[in-house]
Amino acid sequence: MKKLIPVRNSKKLIMNKKTSLLLAFLFLILALGHSQTAVKSQDHYSLAIAAIKTNKLSELDAQLKHISNLDSLIERGEYISYTLLGYACLYNNKAAIQKLIARKASINDAYSDEVYIYDALNMAIDKGDYALAKYFISLGAKVNQPYNEEGLCPLALSCMKNNYPIANLLTTGLKQTELVILVEITSPIRSSLPWKNETKPLYNCY
Repeated sequence: MKKLIPVRNSKKLIMNKKTSLLLAFLFLILALGHSQTAVKSQDHYSLAIAAIKTNKLSELDAQLKHISNLDSLIERGEYISYTLLGYACLYNNKAAIQKLIARKASINDAYSDEVYIYDALNMAIDKGDYALAKYFISLGAKVNQPYNEEGLCPLALSCMKNNYPIANLLTTGLKQTELVILVEITSPIRSSLPWKNETKPLYNCY
């Protein structure tokens, strides 16, 4: 014999089911909307990076209109991430660099190895690009700031790369009052430095 359900209880069950279905539907819409927004946001970054790599500047302009944070770090591998400016430096796209700088991209954030964040000047020195290093210095790059706890700084990095022109640029471009601690340069570049036979105050790198 079938069990009869009172009319009132039956109506309540139907209402509860409708409410549950409505809430589930609304939740699904919100979840899909959030997912699509995240995908679109990621696509704009990916398309901007592709435009930088292929030097499609008009496409880069189109993508930048949809990107609010130019200094977001975007993964390139398991342990390294770049900002859009970092990608422009990586692919040696100077026109893209200038566009990003014009849009207020920070030169203090270029890439990260998941431990430290390095600036655009670091990338210019690492690539041995004198003109780019000079450009970032003219924009106010922090030439006297250590990159890590071991004291690696722009001058030390340029010496490690045996790059005298950039080392000379870093030292002659500073005021004497900013050169506060002696640094013993052990790189072969020492023999080429203008003060090789005298004690010269350099950077507070160590």
